[in-house]
Formats: sequence, C-alpha cells, structure tokens
Amino acid sequence: GYLIRSPNTWSSSTVSPYNAQFTGVPNNGEYFNPIQLGYNLVGNPYSATIEGRHFIPTNRTVENLYFWTHTSQAVGGIYTVNNFASYTTLGGVAAAAGGAIPDGSIKPGQGFYLYTSENENVWFHNALRYNTMNTQFFKQNNSDDKFRLNLSSSDTNYNQILVGYTEKATNDFDLGIDGKIFEYDDSMLYSILNEEKYVIQGKGNFSENDVINLGLKIKNKGLYTIFFENKEGIFTTQQVYLKDNSTGSISDLSQLYYFMSEEGIFNNRFEIVYKKDKNI
Repeated sequence: GYLIRSPNTWSSSTVSPYNAQFTGVPNNGEYFNPIQLGYNLVGNPYSATIEGRHFIPTNRTVENLYFWTHTSQAVGGIYTVNNFASYTTLGGVAAAAGGAIPDGSIKPGQGFYLYTSENENVWFHNALRYNTMNTQFFKQNNSDDKFRLNLSSSDTNYNQILVGYTEKATNDFDLGIDGKIFEYDDSMLYSILNEEKYVIQGKGNFSENDVINLGLKIKNKGLYTIFFENKEGIFTTQQVYLKDNSTGSISDLSQLYYFMSEEGIFNNRFEIVYKKDKNI
C-alpha cells in the first residue's frame, strides 16, 4: 500500500493532478505483516478493493481504521486541522477538516492507519478482495440505528462523532465497533467510555433510558455549536436531547445547540439523553 507525498516543487495552493506511475507485479495470496501496539501504517496489498467491515473482524486486535483525507492544506509545513477520517464496523466519521464520511471500502494499494490493542500480525488474504467500484478512495450496512454530531464555532468546523445501536455491540468496549479519537491540538467533541475518549461508540439494543456521556476539549474561549450531521434507523423519528450539566438545560438536537465555553477539558458537561425528563 502507499501514501503519496508530492514533490517539494508542487504547488500547495493550486489544485492540479500529479501523474505518477507504479510498476511491479500485483500481489496475491496471504500476507502477515507485523504490527505493534498503537497506531500502524499499513495498506491494501491487492489490485482489488477490500472492505473494512470484513478486514477488522478478520484481525482480532484491530480496533479502528483511519484514512488521510488531505481536506485541509498544511500551513508553514504544519497541518493545523486533523485530516484523518475514522472508521469501525459501526460506520465512519468525517475528518475534523471535513470531507467525506468513509464507507469502509479500501481501494487497490491504498494506505491507511489502524489502531491495534496488541503486538500482532495483521492478516491480508484473498477472501477480503472484492470487485467493487465506487466514488470514494477510501460500503456500509445501513440497518443500524445511529447518528452523527458535529462540533463547530462561527468560523470553524472541529470534528464529528458517531453514536450507534446494534445487536452486535454491548454497553462496554467492543473491539472493531468502538473507535478511539485521533487526538490533536484543537477543540474536539468525543464520547467517554471507561474514561477513554471515543469518536465512534456502539451500544446494544436501544433504550430511551440510555445516557451517552460526552467530553469536550476547548482550545479557545468562545461560542460553540453542537448539531446533527445525519440520522439513520430509529433516529429518523426518535428525539435526541443534549443535557448541559453546566446550565441544567435539556435541549432538542433537532435545533442547533449554542453554548459558551472557557478554554479547557470538560468531561462532565454534556450527556445525550432520549427523553426530556429533568430527573434522569
């Protein structure tokens, strides 16, 4: 697999194609590549698409996948906004810089990061290969009940999280379903499970009594907004409320939620609830 870095002489402001040529014999068969605890850069070794929803369960220690989008350009050699989109078998979320939500398809030769919970070998094999054509360079079962939330300010979109309910998940950590957030030095919204920060959180069968704990990191004091990106399954009709423990309010997220925040980390301020009951 590969990630491409254009030559230093290539323009960083004018969009233009860079035509590169790859030579060699297409891979076939099984590949066992060693990976270490944490983040690893790997790639689809085949001249065919593989699907993330099959690749993750095949590799028992892989928790989630990250795809570089290059939505935001580097400034002075530094990327000021996170360009990594995230994906688990529950679904994907767009990068903090924006762009497409990954559907889990991994194109021929495409490089991607994965997070693994152990030192292990990652396994590629021919059964993962599909003759799939789609418009993304980085397919998803839409039968689950899920929604995506965005955090933004007046001039910046910060990040997106996914919460979903599926019979394949539990209310604890589920390997390949729950995805940790890719940390970076900016404001971000995340869900909290076992004191860990997640950008994708799956749960078991839906209950209106459920509560999702949300954490928040704010880099600069100011006015921020939390709002829906989209809703699927039961959430096309089920109400979703944001409980603000700082103000005591419970707000219907069918409307934008505006709030003021100081700089800092706030892991107890917000909760997602499904009924407007001040005693929950």
